[in-house]
Amino acid sequence: MLGKYSLTLAVAALLSGVAVLSPAVQAQDAAAVAAESPAAAPAATASPQPGGDDQDPTKITVKLLNLKNDIRRCTLIEERAVRLTCYDHISETLGYIDKDRMKKEKDTLQEIGFWQITRATSTMGEPQTTLRVESSNTIETSGMSARYVNLVIRCTPGKTEGFLDWKAPVTRPTQAERESGISVNYRYDASGITNEKWEVSTDMHAVFMPDAISFVRNIMNKKRLIIEIIPTNGTVQGVSFDIQGIEKAADEIVKDCYK
Repeated sequence: MLGKYSLTLAVAALLSGVAVLSPAVQAQDAAAVAAESPAAAPAATASPQPGGDDQDPTKITVKLLNLKNDIRRCTLIEERAVRLTCYDHISETLGYIDKDRMKKEKDTLQEIGFWQITRATSTMGEPQTTLRVESSNTIETSGMSARYVNLVIRCTPGKTEGFLDWKAPVTRPTQAERESGISVNYRYDASGITNEKWEVSTDMHAVFMPDAISFVRNIMNKKRLIIEIIPTNGTVQGVSFDIQGIEKAADEIVKDCYK
């Protein structure tokens, strides 16, 4: 029977890169198990237990090493959605995610990627549909804290707006930036750089793009979006977004707000 000592040592071996448990360690573990089990027979007369392969500490260590290699292989995948599917497959193999849930999540990733779609009622009582995707990296706020940024596309009937939302001041805009907007560069995939003035919200927690509909049309069928905020007083801040699936996600905007 495999004791808790073998499993602990197997995990330790996995993390330290040791390939197998030594015979001496296995012998120590067998003695510890015998000491913990009052009904256990002396080692010399113990009968073999069923399912020996699953209880063999060497083979358990090899399985853990294979798991480590699988995780490493997932880590090397550059495309975020494919990388997440790889991790989910490991969870499914370990029994943490059932096959139906795995399939549903995989289908969702293939259709709308990492976009989240929510429906609510605006403060004016109008139906409101929101698309939201979180950045792949963080930016530093004016309070020196790191935050992920949300790219948000939101519509009410006949109107669409888009903005970056970081829920904390990223810069302290000058008077000119308050009046005419802050400078923003963005590019998608291998496109050229576009420079625009985006309006700073009154609480300085977000910047609004001048033409959300044109922006969404431009990023259709694209995979990656990079946006830089270029304040007059402050550091240039850049964020990256995985925008795959925007075509299907944007269909919800059209259906809900432009019937």
